Amino acid sequence: MGGEADLFLVHWVTDHEIGQLAGVPILLAMGNWEHAYVVDYGPAEKEKYIDAFLQNVNRRIVEERYDAVRVSSRVRFRRRRT
Repeated sequence: MGGEADLFLVHWVTDHEIGQLAGVPILLAMGNWEHAYVVDYGPAEKEKYIDAFLQNVNRRIVEERYDAVRVSSRVRFRRRRT
């Protein structure tokens, strides 16, 4: 197996300016900072924002991205939190 290029990562960015993954193919990304949802859902309704986001994901596009990455390399799955 190769190095980092052969991995799928579940990546959490806790600070908007630290921890970005340059050059990594993105399958799905969701902004979870307050400014992403507070105007439409209020400060206490983060759960509703997440539900609405997941209901509106175009799963066909996510699957196409996954397939493109999967066929381009052999991959292993690993969870990593920064």
